[in-house]
Amino acid sequence: MKMIKIIDTLITKVMRTKRFQRIIVLLMTPVITVFMTGCQDDNEADSDDPPGIGEVETAILYGYRTRGPEGPVYYMSVSEEIPSEPDLANDIEIGAGWSNRIYGFSGSVYTWSGDASTLTKWDVDRNDLSFTKGAIMSMAGVGISGNLGEPAFISGTQAFFFSLPEGKVVEFNPATMEIVEVIDVDPLVYEGVPFTPAGGFFYDVWDKYVSNGKIIMPVAAEDDVESWTVPNKATVAVFDPASKNVTYHDDLRLATSTSTFVLDENGTWYQATSFLSSYAAYYGGHDTSSWNALNGLLKVNSDGTYDPGFFIDFSEVLDSRSIGNVAFISNGKAVVNYKEPGWEFPADFQDVLSSGGDVSAQVDLTTLEVTPFTALDEYSRFGLRSIINGNLILWAARAREDGASNTVILQQDASGSYTEVSEMIGGDIRVVEQLW
Repeated sequence: MKMIKIIDTLITKVMRTKRFQRIIVLLMTPVITVFMTGCQDDNEADSDDPPGIGEVETAILYGYRTRGPEGPVYYMSVSEEIPSEPDLANDIEIGAGWSNRIYGFSGSVYTWSGDASTLTKWDVDRNDLSFTKGAIMSMAGVGISGNLGEPAFISGTQAFFFSLPEGKVVEFNPATMEIVEVIDVDPLVYEGVPFTPAGGFFYDVWDKYVSNGKIIMPVAAEDDVESWTVPNKATVAVFDPASKNVTYHDDLRLATSTSTFVLDENGTWYQATSFLSSYAAYYGGHDTSSWNALNGLLKVNSDGTYDPGFFIDFSEVLDSRSIGNVAFISNGKAVVNYKEPGWEFPADFQDVLSSGGDVSAQVDLTTLEVTPFTALDEYSRFGLRSIINGNLILWAARAREDGASNTVILQQDASGSYTEVSEMIGGDIRVVEQLW
């Protein structure tokens, strides 16, 4: 779990941001629309029930965490508009620690505490948007705990929690907050994969996608920073609620994989290499001659299998020192963030994201033609968040001279520019989504 803590700290501490140029709007708007309808992690408004007389028409879930010497503390609120900044005095504190999560579904809010192994349901009043703490479901006795991704909500009465490294899937009813069944499945393991070092990393799933009644989960591998190893494969897990089985699909063309898909405007899934692969190679002092591609892109079919006819190694296409991430894909082109050739790895890994050297380029997925993309220059990472009242909402982080972490929420304007509608200094905004 050390890797998650370090990466979470880095992402909120040192990123720099500027207003996006109009070109990013033209490219990203269709991507966001598909992303929000295909990926349950971003939780668009799930309730179709129209508000009644006197009820608030729009409710925005706003979740964030502060930073302190002993770790993060999580807070949440619901309001009619995106808050301009956190209100620590009046918002709901849900707990401290790295394993907390906040997400909404069907007009309710759910919070997960990995330390306590509990999932809590919060009802939101449709007239005054006040919280009422509802049922608490404990999973301490079924092997579910720790820093896990959110459940996969299938309907108002069916959802699943996953702890695949332990081979556990818990079906529960979100309406009653009762466990329906604990399902034992084949655990997510890495033994037998060629060139995989023993130990030193763990797998987990974060994002969930529903396709043809099955839950598709891209798998991330996180190193513990002590051995700096990688699994030398990309992985997708597929859970079938009907058969109650999990199937794992591996692709040995990549050294690692990300826990999210990159979607284009047609809803096609792509999976990239984790940015940790390059860092593992450097800081671990490994001979990478037996490793698979450190900076590549795969295409994933709707059943969770990999497309054997598609593969791009960005190391062979871009003149780069290290690939950061694939920002988005639109019109058959991928926007890729990377470090310039002259960039040098800092002595301390924790200084990577503040070391500069970030540029972006468009890569044509068919011709492999490369063109500059200056709208994302100087960004090392940015996040897709929500569509709220028809407006595109983006998350970004910005470096400050005083060294404090600084995250902002950007809203697309009619002119194609972006306006900062929310800012947090000394912490980071984690959730901005429309409950109804």
